Amino acid sequence: MNKNIYKDNKGFSLVELIVAVLITGILMLAVGLFMSTTRNTYSIVGTSAKLQEESLTAEKVISEFLKEAKAYGIKTNLGRTVTGFSGDQDLLWIVAKNYLNPAEDSCYLFVLEKPSDGTPGKLRFKQAPASIVDLSTKVISEANLTAYVDTVINNKYALIANCMVSMEDKSGFTDSETGKDLILLTCTYKYNNTVFTSNVSAVSRNIKK
Repeated sequence: MNKNIYKDNKGFSLVELIVAVLITGILMLAVGLFMSTTRNTYSIVGTSAKLQEESLTAEKVISEFLKEAKAYGIKTNLGRTVTGFSGDQDLLWIVAKNYLNPAEDSCYLFVLEKPSDGTPGKLRFKQAPASIVDLSTKVISEANLTAYVDTVINNKYALIANCMVSMEDKSGFTDSETGKDLILLTCTYKYNNTVFTSNVSAVSRNIKK
């Protein structure tokens, strides 16, 4: 047997091991940075997609009713005390024709829950009789607020959006073609600390300038 084989097999020197460890560390750092960047990008894209999806859904539902609105109103910070819910509420109401019975009108309620801990709220929907609104004053009585708005939250009626923060009426414009009021609502959403604002606009066929 040739003993020179074992004599030539000296292994790695300390310097070579240090260099190898440094190179491995640099490669692992690069891979880690790449994975972190990819994860952050995925999170941002996912958040943006969720907010846009929510806003488009809410915009489609609300704008369809606004187009047929005979009257509407937004009341922010209702201050309702609702069992099982801690926070405030915003209310958008729209009086328009009853789609099941066009000869009658209905009041369509969009109730935004605003939790006291500052987290995004849920926008819920319910159909009610048009008579709950005094159209001369655009006011819903305390009794009707209790009967309908509180019920929307208590019974967790139809969910329109999960991450809405606020609704504001920004109307005051006139459509140049029809001469009718342009209804413009600004809705704000929040998800993963990202804030997204969407405008809901409609020209009512029934509300004249």
